[in-house]
Amino acid sequence: MLANLANFAYDPINYDHLHKLNVLDLFLDSLTESDPKLIEFALGGLCNCCPGTPLESSPIVIEICSQTLHAQNLLFKMRESP
Repeated sequence: MLANLANFAYDPINYDHLHKLNVLDLFLDSLTESDPKLIEFALGGLCNCCPGTPLESSPIVIEICSQTLHAQNLLFKMRESP
């Protein structure tokens, strides 16, 4: 479900719906999960929300999105480790 919401977040027209349903809080809360897939989907959802929305200037989202590459590298390493 988180992956579907992250995909839904890609279209800026959906921002109001996401905001009303507190989906952004769900993405932020999911960053602390132990499952790397949930973290990946949460990061993707936050980054998808950024362009063209009021979130574009949110300091926490800017920080999270700027570290996405680093997080993706960590997730990739976690998947490869035995």
